[in-house]
Amino acid sequence: SPIHDGAVVIKGNKIVAAGCFLPISFRPDIEKTLGTRHRAGLAITEEADAIVLIVSPVETGLPPL
Repeated sequence: SPIHDGAVVIKGNKIVAAGCFLPISFRPDIEKTLGTRHRAGLAITEEADAIVLIVSPVETGLPPL
């Protein structure tokens, strides 16, 4: 679907945007193992007063349930 990737913005109890692309953090003290999803989550907290929940697939090689 068109909103499979990207962030969902929730304000109060309503979804106000979905499929959003966020800026990423380029801080040099961030571990190199963190990917863009995690860097975007960090960057948005640097720019806004927000709570971030990052959803990542388990990388087991098995298909999702």
